[in-house]
Amino acid sequence: MKTFLLKPLCVVASLLFASFTYSQTVTVSKCNMNGWHALKNNGSNDAFLDLDPNSAPGAPGSGRLKVGKNGDTYASFTTGNNYKQSLLSSITELKYSTFVQQNGGKNLAPFISLDVDYDGDAASEDTWIFEPASQSTPVVLNTWQTWNALSGKWYSAKGLLRSGPGAKATTLAALIQAKPSSRLLNAHTIKFMAGTKKNTWEDFDGNIDNVIIGVSNQSTTFDLVCNNSGAPTIVCPAAVMANTQGFCGADITIAAPTASDACGNPITAITSVRSDGAPLTASYPKGETTITWTATDGSGATISCTQTITVVDNEVPVITCPALASNERNTDPGVCSYTIIGTEMDAQASDNCGATLTYELTGATTGSGRSTLAGVVLNKGTTTITWSATDGTNTPVTCHFDITVIDNQPPVFSEISATPNILWSPNHKMVDVYLDYTVTDNCGGLIVPEIFMISSDEDENGLGDGNTEADWEIVDAHHVRLRAERSGLGDGRVYTIKIRAQDDGGLAAYGTVTVSVPHDQSSPAQETSLEVVYAPNPSSNSFILSVNSANTTDKVSITVSNSAGNVVYRNTNFAAGETINFGSSFPKGTYYAEIKQAGKTKHVTLLKI
Repeated sequence: MKTFLLKPLCVVASLLFASFTYSQTVTVSKCNMNGWHALKNNGSNDAFLDLDPNSAPGAPGSGRLKVGKNGDTYASFTTGNNYKQSLLSSITELKYSTFVQQNGGKNLAPFISLDVDYDGDAASEDTWIFEPASQSTPVVLNTWQTWNALSGKWYSAKGLLRSGPGAKATTLAALIQAKPSSRLLNAHTIKFMAGTKKNTWEDFDGNIDNVIIGVSNQSTTFDLVCNNSGAPTIVCPAAVMANTQGFCGADITIAAPTASDACGNPITAITSVRSDGAPLTASYPKGETTITWTATDGSGATISCTQTITVVDNEVPVITCPALASNERNTDPGVCSYTIIGTEMDAQASDNCGATLTYELTGATTGSGRSTLAGVVLNKGTTTITWSATDGTNTPVTCHFDITVIDNQPPVFSEISATPNILWSPNHKMVDVYLDYTVTDNCGGLIVPEIFMISSDEDENGLGDGNTEADWEIVDAHHVRLRAERSGLGDGRVYTIKIRAQDDGGLAAYGTVTVSVPHDQSSPAQETSLEVVYAPNPSSNSFILSVNSANTTDKVSITVSNSAGNVVYRNTNFAAGETINFGSSFPKGTYYAEIKQAGKTKHVTLLKI
């Protein structure tokens, strides 16, 4: 048997696709007996293609190559899947170079074959083949020869357009026009046919011998150009939910998305834009913030996705009611209520997201409002003030306290008069005297007036007055009977009538009216001078009192009683012009003082607050 050895055959291929592209340059190792692609006969008409030596760039793995008298022989290599599923209509350049060292005919030059997917199911429906044998340019031996496969002749292994090897070849453009949706599954850059018989390898005596296929003895490079007509892919990080962290937001570490390109095109940039315009590393406010992530590949194509950051406020407000020195207030002058001054009854609230304060009044006063109680009018009695603080997210928190408004104002007398107010003649008879007056109270209600005291600046049975007793009689609150009598030794007699009016709270007011019995008709009666000076009134501490009198000989006495008639203070030995201090221990309330000196009497009302 004659043995015929094929010398090394080396190939450089380049595929260029339309749209924006990404180029990958691969350096192929030097060709030798243990080169990248070694095809050897195993003695039983089967040969194996080693696609995975250490020096093979991007080889996907080993594949079986069957050779025989009746079979096609393929030696295919790929550098990855960068060009898979590209539309064949997008190919703009398809060239490859050969270096044929064996003088055996044009069929020794490598072919280009493309596995084609017609219907998009990722399965090959046909193989389109470029063969130098069908080209007008002959195969040149012992030199590098470049084939422009895009403009050369092709045929379909399945006979598309009735094409076939050699004279039946057509153009790649015609095949694409017949199947415009065709996509590339794989590209085989080496296909061999040998011998004088179609589809066989054989030597001069018809036997198959060892065949060695390798690359050139010099380093060579080729480019694979990927058709990347779409955008890269991006996967956003998962949505984040966090609680506030002592302020109205949270500090959150954000993970970056993952991005890739189907063609191995590098991702040149990943950018982020927050919906609130803040930097990515800034604190995230309460509520929902979105982050739009955008990935850009080396061709300028972009794709975006959105991540949601939700911050929940789980921190309740803190509320503090005011610390009042007293929970009692007196009614304002002339009215039966108290008007809150400034912020004295306002609560304070704090919250990481801010709190709104509202109040509700129940009891003696009802109502509601927000922020402040300044200027709010509280009615007499006890009002419960409840403050609430809410941050709009969590359950409101509350505090409350009671305020009691006390009526400390007695009724007021006005327009007091007596008819008649002069008794004449002094005939020692009892005369009916009628009192007219008006009494009002700041809180209204039931007011009970009474005449509780009648006094005279002359003794009831004094010298020169006829030696009679029981000089006055109280009939009712508007009617008294007075004796028309005076001492012939004096300057006339003055009756002092004290009127008291008490409201339903027990506060009493006093009024005074006088009726005189003159010494004679030419000279009206004059009340002996006894002036009482006292201050302050009302007083929150003690009262200071002094008596001015022309009588500097007789001692002055004072008796103070409370509204129940009980004596709470007495001093019977102080002189006119002397100042006394009393009442610091008196409870709040109304007190009645009677001041006497040598038969002369004065009454004053004192108010302790």
